[in-house]
Amino acid sequence: ADIRRVTFVIPRANHPLPSVFTFRETAAFTEDHLYRDIEPEMSYQLEMLRLTKNFSVTYLGAHLSPSGQVYLYKAAPKASALAHDKKANKAPRIFARAVSFIGEFSAGTFEQLLVEAFNAVDSIKTSDQGADNH
Repeated sequence: ADIRRVTFVIPRANHPLPSVFTFRETAAFTEDHLYRDIEPEMSYQLEMLRLTKNFSVTYLGAHLSPSGQVYLYKAAPKASALAHDKKANKAPRIFARAVSFIGEFSAGTFEQLLVEAFNAVDSIKTSDQGADNH
């Protein structure tokens, strides 16, 4: 059998969404922490490969999001990216990515998800006060 990934879905007490751990063949079946708590079917929508080309990305979790649909990451520019743009900001950034599990998306649900993302980013305190948040 050609197995490309193994995913474990584990229920969490006092949380509406389960923990999700995915182990990919391309990573010798070790967990890629950038995709923790993200269903494999949804992970491609986050476009993490685009971010990892220019940034060293660390997953901060989805625990600051009541619905679990907002994922927070800390991204520090890679030296190779800074070499191409000498004026680029060297400070780390906090990125929020949102994936909606709602079938019928309306303006109200969009606004709720956007506010949830802003609140999650706002709750992160970085040691570098000059960091940009996206």
